[in-house]
Amino acid sequence: MVIVTLIRYHSNLPMKKQFFFATFLFSFMGPVVAQIVWESSNGGSNTDKAHAMIQTSAGNFLLAGRTASTDLQVSYNPGGWSVWLLELDGSGNLVYEHCFGGTEWDEAFGLIETTDGGLVFCGIVIQTALM
Repeated sequence: MVIVTLIRYHSNLPMKKQFFFATFLFSFMGPVVAQIVWESSNGGSNTDKAHAMIQTSAGNFLLAGRTASTDLQVSYNPGGWSVWLLELDGSGNLVYEHCFGGTEWDEAFGLIETTDGGLVFCGIVIQTALM
């Protein structure tokens, strides 16, 4: 199985929401043929990006990146770009999402699961005040 997360462009969406990220799980049937097992499109009405994705020991998928959205699947964003963490189940359904950061620029680039099932992510924070 191969998992691919990418930024997807849709020209038929409003100008502010032409980019969002989509996750695909591929199953390879041989050296050339690939079949999409599931697809999950995640985000709000602004630009959202995933930079890291892992499969957890429980079989779910964790994604880390950033969001500038404040609606749809983004339940809370303190402002600007915020770190956005998502958990998808083995079928690509959204299980959990949460934003971290302040009102300026926060972005996650790396993600690991710890041996006790915890989560560590790393990234960048440019803030004058943290929330």
